[in-house]
Amino acid sequence: MNVKQHINEYDLLILGAGINGSMLYRIATDSSKKVLLLDKNDFASGSSQASGMMVWGGILYLQNFEFNLVRKLCKARDRLIKYSKHVYTRRFSYTFLKNSERSFFIMRAGLALYRILGLLKRGKTKCFANNKLPFNWSKTLFKGGLSYEEGFLKLSDSQFTLDWIFRQNATESKAYNYTNIQSIEWEEKENHFKILFINYEKVKTTVYAKSIVNTCGIWADNVNKQFNIQTKASHHLSKGVYLLLNNPKTQKDAFVVDMEENNDTLCWVPWGNTIMWGPTETSIISEKELPVTKEDVTFLLDKLNAKLKNKISKSDIINVRTGIRPLVKQNDNEVKYSLDLSRKAIFESNKKIPWHTVFGGKLSGGLEFSNEVYYKIFKESPNPINFNSTVQAPTTNEFYNGIELPDVDWTVKNTQVRCLDDYLRRRTNIAQWIPVGGLGFKNEYLHDIMKISELIHCSKSEAEFDFKKYTETQRKERTTWEN
Repeated sequence: MNVKQHINEYDLLILGAGINGSMLYRIATDSSKKVLLLDKNDFASGSSQASGMMVWGGILYLQNFEFNLVRKLCKARDRLIKYSKHVYTRRFSYTFLKNSERSFFIMRAGLALYRILGLLKRGKTKCFANNKLPFNWSKTLFKGGLSYEEGFLKLSDSQFTLDWIFRQNATESKAYNYTNIQSIEWEEKENHFKILFINYEKVKTTVYAKSIVNTCGIWADNVNKQFNIQTKASHHLSKGVYLLLNNPKTQKDAFVVDMEENNDTLCWVPWGNTIMWGPTETSIISEKELPVTKEDVTFLLDKLNAKLKNKISKSDIINVRTGIRPLVKQNDNEVKYSLDLSRKAIFESNKKIPWHTVFGGKLSGGLEFSNEVYYKIFKESPNPINFNSTVQAPTTNEFYNGIELPDVDWTVKNTQVRCLDDYLRRRTNIAQWIPVGGLGFKNEYLHDIMKISELIHCSKSEAEFDFKKYTETQRKERTTWEN
C-alpha cells in the first residue's frame, strides 16, 4: 500500500448523515476510529429534519407487552435528558374525549407502569380538568386527561443531528455533504473497499474503507440495490405531515388527542412561536410522494376543526412539515397498515463482505443502538461519548427583526452550508417558524433572505440564483396544498 493510499484509508465509511449515521460517526470518532461520513444531500436533510422531535421512552410498546424494550428506551431517553444540551423534560397531556372507548383507569395504570420501567426518573402522572385544555378547544367534547413526562428537543431534530457531526477537537475523521459516489469495489486481496466519489466542488477522490455501514434511511434500500447488496429486511415507507400554526398565547403545554380511528392519536405541540399539529400516517411507495398535498392538509384541518370553537383555514397555516418514516419489514411480509409495524431499528450484515445496513431508527434509542452497531463491527465496546465537545456557533441579530441566529459566515465555513435551504431549514428554524418558508405572508423578509444568500455564496450570480430557486420553491410548495 502506497503512502497516499494509506492516508486515504478509513476504518469505517458511513453512508447517510441522518440521526443513525451522525450518532455512529460521533461514537466511532470518540473511540479513536478513522471514519468517513458521506451524504448525497445536506446533513440531516431526510427524515431527521421532519420528526415529531419527541425523545420518548416507547410507551406505545406497552400495548405489545415489550417491557424490556420500553425499559431500554426509557434509559436511553433519560441519558439524553441528563447529558445532551438539546433535550429537556416536557409534559405531554393525554386527553379523553367524552365518547372515547379508552379506559381512564387502564391508561393511568399503564402510565404508572411506564414510569416504573423508567426507574421513576420522570415526574408523576397527573390528572387534569378541562380548564387546562388549549383556549380555543371546545371543552364540552372532553372529559379531562392524564399528563406524563417525556423528553423533547429544544431546537430541532436537524440541529440535534448536526451536533453529533461537528466537534471542537480535530480528528482524522471527515464528514462531507453533497457528495456523489461513483463506484464502490471490494478488493479481496487488500481486504478493503475502494470508493470513488465526487465532492461538492466536483473534485474526484478515491478512498479506502475496511467496513461500510449504510445508514441512508428511506434511501437505504436503493443504495443496497445500486451496489448489489442483498438483504433479508427492507423498508416500508410511511409519510407523516404536520401543520405549523400560530401560537398566539405562547402556550407551553403539549397534548395528545385520540384520532377516533385505527387506534391512532394526533399531537398538539407548541414549538417556538408555532404549534405542531399532526402527524398523518400514510403508506407510500417512494420518496417522490413526499410533497404535502391538499388531502393531507384537509385531513388535519378537519380533525382539528372538529375540536375547536373557532375554526381555522388554510390561510392560518404558517408552514407545513413533512417527512417519511423508514419502517422495518421483512421482504416476504405484506404490510396492510404502517401502524402495525414496529418503530424499532435493526442491523443486518452481509455474509460475504463487511457491508452493513441499518433499517429503521428513532431519536430516542439511537445512541444506544449505534453503540451496538459499533460493537458488532469492531468487536469491542466504544469509549464513552464526550457530550461537551460540540461546536458552539457565534450569533447575530442582523436578520428577521433581531431574532438571534447562528452567524451566517461562521456557519458557512464550519458546517458546510451550501445554499439557503441548508441555513434557513437545518442550521436555524427560520424556514419553519416564519411563514412561507421564511418569506413571510407578505414577502416582507425577501431582503433578509437575499443578504443571507450573498453571505453564503462567493459570487453575486450564485447568490441571485439560489435566492430565486429558494423563493420560487417555497411559493410553489405552498401553492400545491393551499389552492
